[in-house]
Amino acid sequence: MKGRTSKQEVLVNEHSCPLEEIHHRHRQASAVIIGEVVAPRHQYQDGHLMRPNDTITDMKTMYGIQIIYSKTHQALHYALSLTYGTHEETFQLLPSFGYVLEQQNPGIITDLQCAVDDKFLYFFILLEASLRGFRRCNLNVCCNYTR
Repeated sequence: MKGRTSKQEVLVNEHSCPLEEIHHRHRQASAVIIGEVVAPRHQYQDGHLMRPNDTITDMKTMYGIQIIYSKTHQALHYALSLTYGTHEETFQLLPSFGYVLEQQNPGIITDLQCAVDDKFLYFFILLEASLRGFRRCNLNVCCNYTR
């Protein structure tokens, strides 16, 4: 039995190596990194937002990296949140926005409505010029609650 060896292999489904070691030769650009690169210029001169395909082309041209569409979509979403804040942060600003509108524009009416669980329903703004125009109209209201 001399010279006979046996080898046992065990499959471990959990990886404990840090990502830097796993991808040391093939580094990955995360959606957050791409979003931070794209954030300063995600809006064009004409006001249109960058599309994912535009970002894919720009990243390939400027940095020589290829990224997939879904990662680009996540990156642009992150870039928008960096620039404008999250939906929750923006929602918190609506009451003060309405107050400033009413102070700066006499005759304007604003109304913020939320559901019982504090979810946004609507934010209503009525300009004085519209109000004057509506006073001359005949009032006809029709509600249809069928589904």
